[in-house]
Amino acid sequence: MSDRIALYHRIIRRENFEKAAEDLFGLLKSAQAKYPNQERVLYVDINEDYKSACAFVHGQDMASKMMPFTFYDSICYHFERMMRYIFRTIRLFPLNESLEDKLADLEDELGVLLEKYCC
Repeated sequence: MSDRIALYHRIIRRENFEKAAEDLFGLLKSAQAKYPNQERVLYVDINEDYKSACAFVHGQDMASKMMPFTFYDSICYHFERMMRYIFRTIRLFPLNESLEDKLADLEDELGVLLEKYCC
C-alpha cells in the first residue's frame, strides 16, 4: 500500500468561489508535480461558513431564518447557484469525454427545469 499525500486548504469567508477554486486547483497541480500520481487526500476547512450556518440553524430569530426561503423565486435562485457551483467544482478534476457529456446533459436539464418552474 502506498503512502497517501495529505493536502490541506482553509477557505476563509472573504474568499470568493473563484479564488478558493484557483487555490485548490493550484494545490492539486503542485502535489501532482511534486509527487506524480501518488494517492492524495484533500482536506478542506470551511470553518467560518460552518460557524455561520450553525448560528443560522440555532439562532432564535425566526424572521431571519425564514426570509431567504419566503419566496419561491429565491429558493430556485439558491438551488441554481448551488448546482452551478457543484458543476464547476466537478470540472476542477480531469473528466473523460463521456463524463463531460453527462455533466453537460445535466446542466442542460437543469436549465430546462429552471425555465419550466422558476421563471
